[in-house]
Amino acid sequence: MTQPQLEKELRERIYTKLIPFIEENFGEVLITAPTELTFPVLDAERNDKFATILLKLPRKNRDGKPYDGYEEAETYRLTVEIEQAEKKAKQEAKEREAKEKQRKRDERQVNRRAKLEKAAKVKENEKKEGE
Repeated sequence: MTQPQLEKELRERIYTKLIPFIEENFGEVLITAPTELTFPVLDAERNDKFATILLKLPRKNRDGKPYDGYEEAETYRLTVEIEQAEKKAKQEAKEREAKEKQRKRDERQVNRRAKLEKAAKVKENEKKEGE
């Protein structure tokens, strides 16, 4: 058999297991392309939507090497971890910046109060000296 024939046979075997599962859990299944299944679903507010499953049988990865699903999954896992770490670092930086702004605001307020108190004492001393 040729590679495309082998893939077609494999796809059909997968569909014979996948389609009954979808029909049992969601109802109607539509084949919208040789590698695509679509079926109606309802969201949490019971609005009609469609879900689509694309069945790909990759031969090679971006580098021209044979496709390795385990390697792709590990790459994806690491990518997600990096994105989460960056998001966490960004959030922590934002929180530190907010704390620093609040500290500076508080410091300015303390300085203003000190200046006002000093000015009040100066006025009070001037008033006492003038008497």
